[in-house]
Amino acid sequence: MVQDKNKLNEVGLEPDKPKGHIRGIWALTLILAFAIIIAGGVYFILWYAPWGESSYWHRKGSVDETKDWQTYTDKTNNASFKYPKDWKNKDYGSIGVLFYQQDQENQFKDKEWEGLALLPGGIGYHVETGTILNTLAKFESEHGSCIAEDKKIAGLDGKYVECPPARGLTKTLWYYLVENTGKTYYLFTVEESNKTILGKMAGTIKFSGATASPTTSQSNVRYKTYTNSIDKFSFEYPENLYILPEGFTGEHQGSGTVKILKKSDDNLLIPTKIEVTSQRMSPQTTDIRAAYKAIYTSDLVDDSIRRITDTTIAGVPALKETYTDAEDMGYYFVSGEYFYSITAHMSRVDEDTSPLADKDNKSAFDHIVSSFKFL
Repeated sequence: MVQDKNKLNEVGLEPDKPKGHIRGIWALTLILAFAIIIAGGVYFILWYAPWGESSYWHRKGSVDETKDWQTYTDKTNNASFKYPKDWKNKDYGSIGVLFYQQDQENQFKDKEWEGLALLPGGIGYHVETGTILNTLAKFESEHGSCIAEDKKIAGLDGKYVECPPARGLTKTLWYYLVENTGKTYYLFTVEESNKTILGKMAGTIKFSGATASPTTSQSNVRYKTYTNSIDKFSFEYPENLYILPEGFTGEHQGSGTVKILKKSDDNLLIPTKIEVTSQRMSPQTTDIRAAYKAIYTSDLVDDSIRRITDTTIAGVPALKETYTDAEDMGYYFVSGEYFYSITAHMSRVDEDTSPLADKDNKSAFDHIVSSFKFL
């Protein structure tokens, strides 16, 4: 047989097999081709393949589908985000802003609403004072069991939340939440068809100025709860501070002040000038400015040193008071028959330093505001 093969080779009827370096080149070529195919597949999977409904959270190398979108800027709360180029928006004041398609304009342009979640479509944007944990607790009380998933938003620890219908609604609500500098920012919808756009909008949120992750602020502080069953409210305060309630009983029932105190270096209790008050209104009103004027005999309006802005406290509309010449701050709101205030004011007579110039006081004040609840 060997002799037969040699004869075939001699007459040119069987081709020679590759030998030596030629065989090595063939092997290397096959290896390189295989490696290129594998690398191409991995590249496609990591950079271009869709990931279900969450494709808007792709890596930076993917195509930016929001590149030509419009930008909405919330100067009051130092936030901005993008929304589709052919959409419009309507500002509902303290309730929030609604974003909707152009062909929905007739549904919204002449209507006022108690809450954006009651609107028949679109995507809502809302900001309120408080932490994500407080917001989630409120969702649980309003909706029952909600499903929350951790989500990075603007580099901060946010949440993607799905809640069942509540308060007369017939549809599920989907939220993206992110907390920054003592406030929680919402983007949400009741329309399942808007979920993809909702996620893309949340992926474009940016904050101007300093940002702070809730996981790194005040994580070592323990809190106590003050509860006033007469005037029906509660709030949390740092355990190293002290409570001094005044009023609320006897002839003062329905009106009183809770003063926040701290220990001085010589072990004396001194006021922080942070106060929480509740006052029964007569006559009752839902107008915060009217209630303020009836109680304090002055108007709650912008002037040369004071600015008034809309916000929410414990889920109800509120007015926030800030000053241009000091770090003083106050929140005013109405619920039922009571007018409430949470304030930190310096005494302008003797020119004391603003109580919020002390960072511990500022942290305590912010937590009292964010944890305030109605009973």
